Parts: sequence; structure tokens; C-alpha cells
Amino acid sequence: MNEAENRRWGRRGIVVLILLATGSLLRAEEAPPVVSEAARNGLQAMLRRIPPGDEARYGFAPEDTPSQADLGRPYQLRVIGNAALTERSTATNLDNLASPTGAWLFPVTVGGKNACILTVGKIEDKWQAVGIGKADLARELGRVARQWGSKPIHLIAVPAVRGYFFSVQERKTANLTPLSFAPSDRESRRGEKYSELAGLEETLSGLRRWSGVSPAQAAGEVK
Repeated sequence: MNEAENRRWGRRGIVVLILLATGSLLRAEEAPPVVSEAARNGLQAMLRRIPPGDEARYGFAPEDTPSQADLGRPYQLRVIGNAALTERSTATNLDNLASPTGAWLFPVTVGGKNACILTVGKIEDKWQAVGIGKADLARELGRVARQWGSKPIHLIAVPAVRGYFFSVQERKTANLTPLSFAPSDRESRRGEKYSELAGLEETLSGLRRWSGVSPAQAAGEVK
């Protein structure tokens, strides 16, 4: 290969790397600007709705000043419905199983730590803050974020088992890991609570059992 060809292939390699990097950035979950604006505009009003003396139920420590809270990286809530749990043919494709909802969940943070969740939804064709709370969910999402850094995380609700799950994107193996709301001091101290991811098929198998859907029913063999 001569020098001219080397330069040409070098340029092609740079283009490929740029495309790969751009694709990675595009896969990261980002709320539309209008959604983020609604969250910023509605945060203080929602914080003022917290009854005096009830701040701890919303994840705030005694030394925190809720009015100084900020917003963390949002999650578009996805849902795996009952029908999706019976579709064995889609078990390897989380995008087909988990449907995006119209809700965006923003962690409310103080000093870099999650306190609670600000929910943004669309009402009468207008995005606005519609609720605040879910301190337990905010705490667990904070642990997931600390474990997996800047990797895109999908938040998924499964109403059939009344649970929340997360999926780390840009991994070689499809994964779906349950969020655990039981306290675990050892794991919290060592930061290991979510260091291991559950495989998608493994979790789906468990979901079918927990939701009362047998493998035969999931395959459509028994009505």
C-alpha cells in the first residue's frame, strides 16, 4: 500500500470513529428541550407543596435546603405491560418489550445526591411538572448512576409485579435488572449493590413466574 492509499484509509478510519462516537452520543437518553424547560419551571412550585416538617419523606436530610435543589439527568419512563410478558418471540429485544410513556422523571438533587423525583407529563398538549415524590426510587437511581457512571440508563416499570427495573445501554448483552428497595448497608458502603447486571431473558422468565404467566401461556399454547 503506497503513501496516498495510507492517507486515504487513515481518513476513512477517522470518519468511522467519528460516526461511532456520534452514534454513541445519540443513543444517550436526553429529554426534549421543552420537557427540560417544564421541569425547571415547575420545580420550585412543586417543592413548595411539600408540607412543612415532611421534608424527610421526600428524601431531604435535616441539613438540606429544599429551595436550593437542582435537577439531575432525567429518565423517560418505559413500561413492560402484561401483553408484552406473553410475547416470547420478543424476549431478546427490550426495545419491543418496553414501551416509552409520556412521563419523564427528573431526580431532584441537593449537594449532588438524589432526594426525590419530579415527574413531568403532558396535560392538554402542554408539558408541565405534575408530581413530586418517590424518594426511594430516587435513592436507588442514584446508586445505579454512581455504579455505571455516564452510560445511558433506561428506567422501566412493570405494573404486573409493581416493580421498577433498569437497563444499562451500550452493553454487549441485553440486561434488565430489578431495583431493590430493601436497605443494604454493606452494599451501600461498598457501592456494589448494582455492580452485577441481570440478563434480559433471565429477568423475563422471573417476571412471567411472578406475574402468574406460565411458560406455556407465554408461548400461546394454553389459553
